[in-house]
Amino acid sequence: PLEIFELQFTAIKLDLKEVIDYLNRMVVICHFKAQMTLEGHLTYGIFARKMTLR
Repeated sequence: PLEIFELQFTAIKLDLKEVIDYLNRMVVICHFKAQMTLEGHLTYGIFARKMTLR
């Protein structure tokens, strides 16, 4: 029973680590998206214009 408990515990720990990694990634993505919406309109417009000029 103890071994099973340890296995379950490590599985839970792994899942928690994955969840934390996922949340951290989402925070980064959300932050990036927020930056894109704030300054991105201008830069994306310039970038798109450069791409079409080429």
